Formats: sequence, structure tokens, C-alpha cells
Amino acid sequence: MSRGGEAPLPVRTEGAHIFFVDPAHRVLLYLRDDQPGLLFPNTWHALGGGLEPGETPAACLRRELREELELDLLSPAFFKTCMATHGLVHLFWQSAEPGLANAPLHEGQRLGWFSEQEIQALPDDHFAFGFRPLLLEFFRTWKKGAG
Repeated sequence: MSRGGEAPLPVRTEGAHIFFVDPAHRVLLYLRDDQPGLLFPNTWHALGGGLEPGETPAACLRRELREELELDLLSPAFFKTCMATHGLVHLFWQSAEPGLANAPLHEGQRLGWFSEQEIQALPDDHFAFGFRPLLLEFFRTWKKGAG
């Protein structure tokens, strides 16, 4: 899995993404489409997307999850804001039930739950936009707060 071609990364953007965590301490990711011209095709990524002009990160997440999963997101917990490969990213998390992986997906190929060990075992190029280190940092931080 790779981002395909050597297309340049997009101009710096701002986005919001969420890590859903199930009772087994796995995060829900989606497999991006495998289309020509798409950055990071056929790689795993967190749900969410880019902010529209004047949109807050929380409003962006609510809009994106309605579009992608037909899910009404209420109040996710803030994790951190950081610079990722494509720009500024606002990260949130929320507890979820395993059945969320069966939600109707309107963007991407499929949803999947991943444990920290599964993410550690996969190479960086299996994840879009350099998100693997952010996922692993989330697991480390989340476990400290949960313990």
C-alpha cells in the first residue's frame, strides 16, 4: 500500500478527524478509495475531513460524519491539535460500540477496527497522511488517562 504515483501533497490545509474507540480498545479507521489521482489511495485513515471556510473543527466533524456514515456526532472529546503531513489537524476521540463498523459508508472502501498492536505491526505506508504515529500517540496517551 502506498499513496501511489509521486503526486505532490496538497497545499497546507486544516482538518478534523476522530478516533472512535470500542470496548476492546480498538480504533475505527476507514480504507480510502483506490482511484487514480487520489492521494494515499487504498490506505487506512481516521474519519473526518477538511474544514470549510468559517467552519470550526467540531462543526467539520459533525458535517463529515453525517456525510460519510449518516452519524450524528454529539460531543467528542478533544485530543490534540498538531501539524501533520498535509497541514493542521484537530484530533478528537469518542467511545463507540463495535457495531459502528457496520454503518453505511459513503466514502472509502470499508471500515475496520484496529488495536494498538495491529497498528504497530503495519508499516507507515498503510496509513494516509502520516497518521500512524498520531494513532500510536493516541493509544499511549489514552491508556494513561484510562488507567
